[in-house]
This record gives sequence, C-alpha cells and structure tokens, in this order.
Amino acid sequence: MVTVDTKNGIARVTDVTFAIVATYAGFFLHRCERAMDGGYIYVFVTEDPREIVKLEQEFTNDFTVSATEFLKATKIVWGAQAKLRRLEYGAREQD
Repeated sequence: MVTVDTKNGIARVTDVTFAIVATYAGFFLHRCERAMDGGYIYVFVTEDPREIVKLEQEFTNDFTVSATEFLKATKIVWGAQAKLRRLEYGAREQD
C-alpha cells in the first residue's frame, strides 16, 4: 500500500482510503499519478516518509475521526484525482 523514497522525501500510496487517512493525519498530498492498472497513486511529500509507513502500520478500520476534518481530507484526495483526469483529458485533446 505504501512505497517510500527516503532520498527524495516521497511516499507513494496506492489505496484511496489510506490516502484520505494520511491526508487527514496532516501529511501533504503533493499530486496524484496514474498507476499501470488504471488506478491512482497518491504522492505524499514529507521530511520523513517513513512516518507514513508508521501510520500505515498503526492504521486499523476502528479509528475515531472528526467528520468535518475527514470530509476535508477526502475532498483534497478527490481534487488530486480530478486534476489528474483534467491533465490526461487535455493531453488527449492535443494529440
């Protein structure tokens, strides 16, 4: 679910639910990329990307969140998806 590039301070997340949790936890979602299988890869930039791995290890389906803050984090992740789709659509129109 998470791959880490410590040299560049990047963590790549492949699960949308965990991407929302990481955003909710305060990690900066830098961009969204397209995966080879057509899904999304969420790219987080942080000083220590191992912190996201630590969050992944602690993550369970039984966690308490503020609905407002979780909704805000969800909108950030969905916005990154929408931006990628717009970029992909614009690239297809230019071809």
